[in-house]
Amino acid sequence: MKERGQDELITEQEEAEDLIRLAEIINAKGDVGEIQAIQQRNMREKK
Repeated sequence: MKERGQDELITEQEEAEDLIRLAEIINAKGDVGEIQAIQQRNMREKK
């Protein structure tokens, strides 16, 4: 989590994206292939 005083919009957006990813993993219900696909997409987005 970023310190207060930095751009709050970015912090809120990143937090929302994390929640969406968590929901995607929960919705996968143990579908390892889907979880791996989400993780790979996350790695590409971070580059």
